[in-house]
Amino acid sequence: MSQLAWFIATVTVGVFLYQLIVMQLIYFLFLRRNPYKFYWGLSQAMLTASATASTAAALPVTFRAMEGPLRIDPRITRFVLPIGCNINMDGTALFLSVASVFVCQMNSMHLGFAQLATI
Repeated sequence: MSQLAWFIATVTVGVFLYQLIVMQLIYFLFLRRNPYKFYWGLSQAMLTASATASTAAALPVTFRAMEGPLRIDPRITRFVLPIGCNINMDGTALFLSVASVFVCQMNSMHLGFAQLATI
């Protein structure tokens, strides 16, 4: 398997494990509820976010799901969702940093501490 294929497989498996195990465990430990029912209630919002590649485009669908079948207090959803929509870019930044280092390593480019800190 080529290095790029390993990179893609690693990122994909990591994201799925994080979403399907780690996030579910955190949800269960704090709320003592079935996390998969919650995710099922958000399935349309997640599908919209995936199809449009935009959390902002999925925001109205997420509001409807949270305030409708999931019965989350509208005061909470109207405060938290817009903030999360803008702040939740850390995964993208992390992926771009890791991908940049990976491409440099794949092309046998040595990165010093200053260059790594800049990335």
